[in-house]
Amino acid sequence: MKEGDILLFYRSRDVKGITSIGIVEKVYENITNPDEIISYVGKRSVYSQSEIKEV
Repeated sequence: MKEGDILLFYRSRDVKGITSIGIVEKVYENITNPDEIISYVGKRSVYSQSEIKEV
């Protein structure tokens, strides 16, 4: 992915279709620190902070 790319969000369990469209704002490579990931995504993630830290 690169900045400006269009993202299509697909719900496969219930809707079985594209439900949202987004645009890539920024690309970060090789980030593995959960706290760093959280600082970048802020509240724009569907995952909670605890879920991000589990991975």
